[in-house]
Amino acid sequence: MKLYSEAIEDTVTCEEAQEIFEVAQGKFQEMAAVAFFNWGNIHMSQARKRLRLTEEDEVVPVRVKEAYEWIRQEYTKAGKRYNEALDVKPDFYEAFLAIALKKFEHAKLCWNYVINSKIDLEKSCIEVFEMFNKAEDSIEKGSALWDEIERRQMRHLEG
Repeated sequence: MKLYSEAIEDTVTCEEAQEIFEVAQGKFQEMAAVAFFNWGNIHMSQARKRLRLTEEDEVVPVRVKEAYEWIRQEYTKAGKRYNEALDVKPDFYEAFLAIALKKFEHAKLCWNYVINSKIDLEKSCIEVFEMFNKAEDSIEKGSALWDEIERRQMRHLEG
């Protein structure tokens, strides 16, 4: 092992190797972020599938409540994965846009549940509107990142 370490020491510490390591680091970072992003998308897909209640389910409030709680858990899991993608790659605009969609879908779910469940409408309306506003904030963050990335790419092409 010592001979191996000595043999590659000059190779891995040269300037060219450092540039390659930096490129590799960026690629692995992107791959990890995409993995978390796709994991979040799986939870969103599962939640969407569960949203389709049959007419029989709609008449049984217990089933609607169970479906509502399960879907909310899936949205929470999706949000966690999207945030993990941002922890790995803070400029991953796709994750911000996915968070916005998740928040929007969650707000729609809550609104439909409130309307159909005879819950305190005034308090719930405020909470749902806050959810829609947070979704809008995430869209704005994602869009701003997208614009910044495009500006950097244009400068790189011009320079």
